[in-house]
Amino acid sequence: MKSKRFEVLGERPVNKDGFIKEWPEKGLIAMDSPLDPKPS
Repeated sequence: MKSKRFEVLGERPVNKDGFIKEWPEKGLIAMDSPLDPKPS
């Protein structure tokens, strides 16, 4: 049984964010993108 506090927190929009996979074409990748320039 959850407390009312956790029920309210769970319904906040910030907790309903989804996750997407890496998307290098749009710049959504943390590191080692295939679009990174080659080192000189």
